[in-house]
Amino acid sequence: MKRKIAYPLFAVLICAATANAQDVPRLSGVLPAGAQSGKTVDVSVRGSALLGAKSVWFSRPGGVRDEGVSGRIIGDTVSVDSSAKPLHQAKCANCHELRSPANRSLSPEQWASTVARMVKDHSAPLSPEEATKVTAYLQALTRAGELSVQITVAPNAAPGKRELRVVTANGVTSAATFLIGALPEIASDGAKTSLTAPQKLLLPVTVNGNITASGQRDYFAFDAKKGERVSVNLEAYRLSEPSAQFFNPVIFVLDGSGKVLQKSSGGDTLLRGTDPALVFDAPADGVYTLLVRDLLYHANPLSVYRLTVGAGLPIDARFASGVVSRPGDTVTPSLAASLPIPANAAQVSVAVPQSASWGIYDAPTGFGNLPVFVSSVPDGGAPVADFATAPAVSLPAVFRGNIGKPKSREDVAARHIYKVVTTRPNVPIYFAFKSLGSKLRPWVQTFKPDGTYIDGYYGDGSADFVWNNAFKEPGTYLLHVMDSTNASGA
Repeated sequence: MKRKIAYPLFAVLICAATANAQDVPRLSGVLPAGAQSGKTVDVSVRGSALLGAKSVWFSRPGGVRDEGVSGRIIGDTVSVDSSAKPLHQAKCANCHELRSPANRSLSPEQWASTVARMVKDHSAPLSPEEATKVTAYLQALTRAGELSVQITVAPNAAPGKRELRVVTANGVTSAATFLIGALPEIASDGAKTSLTAPQKLLLPVTVNGNITASGQRDYFAFDAKKGERVSVNLEAYRLSEPSAQFFNPVIFVLDGSGKVLQKSSGGDTLLRGTDPALVFDAPADGVYTLLVRDLLYHANPLSVYRLTVGAGLPIDARFASGVVSRPGDTVTPSLAASLPIPANAAQVSVAVPQSASWGIYDAPTGFGNLPVFVSSVPDGGAPVADFATAPAVSLPAVFRGNIGKPKSREDVAARHIYKVVTTRPNVPIYFAFKSLGSKLRPWVQTFKPDGTYIDGYYGDGSADFVWNNAFKEPGTYLLHVMDSTNASGA
């Protein structure tokens, strides 16, 4: 029998010179986007303005340098002949199709076909000679935006997210995500696979892939016994949030005849964000096929993914309640998931760096990085059971909770109620839930101590929000937090 677990987590905080874009070093992706602890891998680091790259360094979320992961640049960097730059700026810089690689991710081959198409179909003001120069310039910029890096991960490196940066002649790049995994990892055979010739997987495993050809389909085969629960978890959006602009991965589970047994396209999953994931219950002993493709059959050099497949993996593991910490503190939250978590891993210790800034800190755990709300504001404590006699908490304060009972919209007893007092007018509420991985559809209301309704704010579930001027006058208030869909506890 399948168990459904809702995660209506939340945290409420109540409180009182430019450079040319082509010259700014930045990273846009890494392939493969991760490695297993104790392994050394060669990766392609992609970005812009990487000329004169000197070194690579890694840090954990929060900016703490990680000496357990190291990288060195291998191979030669590409030089760029800038003689065509004035021509490109004069005739192409304002064209959506021919913007520089700093603003658009295309392969050298795609740049050549794009320039040719713009000249032929859209009368781009380029002579044949000029088109050749612009094409060569754009291709050189693209190649100069790629580095070959050898990354070594220490055997004791903790699984989770790392931030990779490159030191260049023009400064340090923006960060790209690189994940450390605990499972064996392989590279996808990509377009070489087919429904009749899928790539064989030995579970559990993490596959590193890249959708680079329009219409590309990546096929994988795995064995499963009847009743075995196989978790399938694809990471793309979590590797690079901008990838959602051009990469919308979908996954399918097929039987031996090619019939679709289950699919996920993101948004319909146990996970936050747009990444697809599913838990497949094998109906019989046999070989099953996984298909990964883009929803619209698009392709991009940055359409990078990590596909983790294994029996019983708790892919939606998260903190059982919203976790709040001060910078420099250590917290020991419990974990929950739709599949059982081993007893010896059900509680973790999270040391929040002193350098962690206000907001969300991605804490590394054995099940990936999980969000902790970081704040220096005093802890307001738990919801009140008897708000008639309970003392009011002075603002500013931060509260956290997990609405575990259903029908909180109608049943006051199922709500979380906080009693607060403010000496200042127009005090706002910052309500965090989406960034904590919660499926809560929050509805927040304010009341007078005698129970008289004052005002309310409804969150549609799409993003954390700020309710400005929630407490308009100094005084004592009751704050009710509920789930507007009554889905809590389902």
